[in-house]
Amino acid sequence: MVHRVMRLLDLEEFAMRPFNQLSAGQHQKVALARGLVQETPVIVLDEPTSNLDVRHQVYIAELLRGIAIRQDKQIVMISHDLNIAARYAHRIVMMSEPSVIYKTGKP
Repeated sequence: MVHRVMRLLDLEEFAMRPFNQLSAGQHQKVALARGLVQETPVIVLDEPTSNLDVRHQVYIAELLRGIAIRQDKQIVMISHDLNIAARYAHRIVMMSEPSVIYKTGKP
């Protein structure tokens, strides 16, 4: 499972590198990989596409949506990127301030 996730996130070449020698985007991918290798029915992610370029943001969003569908997992993702949320989420919860739900629904 670990090797498959590392391959999916294009992290294989960084496997033996010290964490502090990785870029911010690589840190983000490592954090995501750590969440994905845990075999749980629900995955909670906080800004998993931050620090990534647009190409990698789209790749990660598509990967997560595919995992949710194929593996029947619930993925709860916090995102400030409305474009990513609108394109890939099945359901959106918008907050008006901390702990206050403004709206919920389909994108």
